[in-house]
Amino acid sequence: MSDFIHQSVQRQPLKRKETSFGFLELLAEKDGQPLVEFLHFETNGRNLHHDEWEVCRVTSGGGVIVVGEERVQVQVGDTCRIPPRTDHWIDQDGHLDVMLVYLQEL
Repeated sequence: MSDFIHQSVQRQPLKRKETSFGFLELLAEKDGQPLVEFLHFETNGRNLHHDEWEVCRVTSGGGVIVVGEERVQVQVGDTCRIPPRTDHWIDQDGHLDVMLVYLQEL
């Protein structure tokens, strides 16, 4: 099943940019704000927070998503919800690909 999940992800990025952790592709936006992003981690991500809910789906690789004080071990197929205004970052194991969806409410 996990191979199917990774292989079935098709992306048509609106924008792509190199980042400190790998790269980011903006897949959907509204009024200049991201709605859906694809992130590829080659190194650990940085600490951040924002005003929206973030739903994170792991599409390849694995690692740890740090959400506030909690460390969540993730692998392909796992989904994690990150509440608004909560510090979070990703520690990848080798590499990690995630699809992010930003929501005002869950």
